[in-house]
Order: sequence, then structure tokens, then C-alpha cells
Amino acid sequence: MKFSLLLFFILNGLYGFSQWGDTYQPAAIYKQNNVRSRILMYDYNRYRTRVVDNFDHNGLVIEHIEYDTTGVRCRTRSEMQYDSNLNLISETSFSYFHFDSLTKKAVLTAIPDTIKIIFEHDDKGRIIKKTHVNAAGKIFYERIYSFEPFMVTERSFNKDSINLEIILYYDVLYIEKRSFSTFHYPDGRIRKWNYTYKNKFDRFGKIKRRSVKGEFYPEDPDKPDIYFREQDYQYTSTGLLIKRMSTDCNDNSTRRFSVVFDYEFW
Repeated sequence: MKFSLLLFFILNGLYGFSQWGDTYQPAAIYKQNNVRSRILMYDYNRYRTRVVDNFDHNGLVIEHIEYDTTGVRCRTRSEMQYDSNLNLISETSFSYFHFDSLTKKAVLTAIPDTIKIIFEHDDKGRIIKKTHVNAAGKIFYERIYSFEPFMVTERSFNKDSINLEIILYYDVLYIEKRSFSTFHYPDGRIRKWNYTYKNKFDRFGKIKRRSVKGEFYPEDPDKPDIYFREQDYQYTSTGLLIKRMSTDCNDNSTRRFSVVFDYEFW
């Protein structure tokens, strides 16, 4: 499998939450606004490509659904359950997204793979590790949490070997300040890319603007490719995120693109 296709599969199949992690808000915001569902869409493809999160009355995500570009066919779906203390205790994920080894293409199927997710907690009841296991009983993804400093380590596996590791450091919940990624090729080669985020918050603690610098290390690690982006966030008067505007600053085109949000309420 080519690197680009494998990375597409990883980011869009297994890392749905991470892809838009900075767009999530604390549960209290959703609870205060009586949010039942949040629909993420691209401004250029509104009401087609969608990511839907459904919430309970406490503002906790209980279902996460990602659709393909038709806006109809489901790619992945996750279900969450919480205990009386509002701690996440179980999660079941269904993946409709497969890689066809004959055509070398990613395809959607009507019958999903059911993914088992195993939790480990510390003595304070906090999740410190999530492990994803496929139908064959093989671990293919894990997410490890540390709190001092607040960081997350994500690893995906090919058989018994790590093929991708991402280390994320956070300013606050959901908002990263640095990330380090390493992809391991089967032949022993590696590819690295790192991001640095400069975050600006409003007086209520909401992210308002961030600048992003990416460094990609190809064959010559002493000469990384540099990438720049700026992001602005817009909110309703009650504090709900309604738009994330991104500006590509890597060239002089100042290309703009955004994701927009719609809400349904209890």
C-alpha cells in the first residue's frame, strides 16, 4: 500500500476524533445549550460530507458517525456509554471502510467490522489507555494518556509492529500545542512530520485563533519541507462553535477553506 493511501486510511478510518479534535468543546457547553446533535460540514460541500456527534443530556458524546462524500453512506460509527459518575466505560466502533488488496483502493461495504475497545483507568478513574482490537483478536491501535504534562500517544500496528506513532502535547483539553509523528515503512525506512501550534484564547477560555507550522522530513532530514496555516474560530453568542476558517499560508494564494457546524437541540 502506498504511503498516501495508508495515511488516508489511518486518518479517515481510525482517527476520526483526532482529525477535528480542536473543534470539540467541553461537555458543559453542550449541556448548557441543550445540544442533542452537532453536524460538521465543509463549506464547499455543505450537507454532503458530514460528521455527526449525538449527545446525551449531560453534553457527553454517545454516538459519532462519519459519512462519505455522498453524505449518505456511513464510513465509521462509534457508540459510547458512561457510568453514574459520567465516566466513559464502554465504546463500540463499527468500520465500513476497507482496503481492497486486489484493486488497491479504499472501498465501503454494507457489513461493518466490529472493533472491540478496551479501557484502562488509573486510581482516580481517569482513562489512561484505550486499545482497539479487531475481529481476529489483534491490537491495531492504542491511545495512551498522560496528565503531567497533558499528552497523548497514538500508535497503529501492522501485525505486531508499529507503523505509525503520533505524540500530542496539549495546551488545554482538545487544543494541541505540539505533535510529533513517525511512520515506519515495512523496509525499515521512516518518515517524520511535526506540527507546532500557537494558540490564542478568549477571556472565557475558548480557542479563537491559532497558527500552525508543519515540518515534513523527506529523504534529507536536514532539509524539511515547511508548511504554514492559520485558523480562526467563530462562535454563537451562547458559546457554540459555528465555524473554523483555515488559511493556507504556504504560498501567496492565501487559499481559504472552512468547516461549519449545525446543531439540533433537545
